[in-house]
Amino acid sequence: MPTAAELESGMKPTWCPGCGNFGMFRALKEALEELAIPAEELMMVWGIGCHGNGADF
Repeated sequence: MPTAAELESGMKPTWCPGCGNFGMFRALKEALEELAIPAEELMMVWGIGCHGNGADF
């Protein structure tokens, strides 16, 4: 099961400084760690708008 630290990437998202997406993304990584979901069962889907910039990395 991946830890929140293992879900980190060297690439930085293109969200604006202070954007709430940073907090939501951190909370998502922590929740995935807590739920102990295997990495091979994870999939991220991005929409449009600012949160879609998560696909940058």
